[in-house]
Amino acid sequence: MTTQATGHRWKARLGALAAAAVAGALAIAAPAHAAVPDRFGYVLWDGSTVVGSGTFPGPTTVTPVGVGRFRVIFPGQAAIGGVVHVTAITGPVPHWCQVDTFGPVGPDELAQIACYRVGGTLDPTGFSASYDSSSGAPTIHGRVAGRAAGPDHARDRRQRAGHRDQRPTGPLQGGEVVLQQHRAGNHRAVLRPHR
Repeated sequence: MTTQATGHRWKARLGALAAAAVAGALAIAAPAHAAVPDRFGYVLWDGSTVVGSGTFPGPTTVTPVGVGRFRVIFPGQAAIGGVVHVTAITGPVPHWCQVDTFGPVGPDELAQIACYRVGGTLDPTGFSASYDSSSGAPTIHGRVAGRAAGPDHARDRRQRAGHRDQRPTGPLQGGEVVLQQHRAGNHRAVLRPHR
């Protein structure tokens, strides 16, 4: 056998191996199945007015309803199972905001937002808020985080090794995650379904 024939055979095998590797990678890599939002809106509140260039749909409104409390209406965006996110836009004093409640009201999505000054006192501030709802396959997700303090902290850390995850066993419609006192010094997250 000549060196040229051996070289061609080697190149053919290498080419077949490369083609098999590419085909295998393409077969393994499945496309992402993220749900595209059916409804969405966002608003930028500077503390006194809605900023038009940071808001969609255009007629989204923010109404102060008390010290540090706001009603946001995303017009024409009503849907069941969406989610609202809010982030404080602070000035010289740090703030944080949270969504108290949200849900459809007629054709609109209404969100109640509360903003606080560090220390937990309600205080007005600017914020950005967004809403979206997708009709893709229902999923459950969320994150609960906390920072323990006080004499129970060390005991809670030791008991953490005994925790277990609880997976849903049936179809989910979404809901609100609440922390409930479980045992002295321990809490558990519970999903309270939407009705």
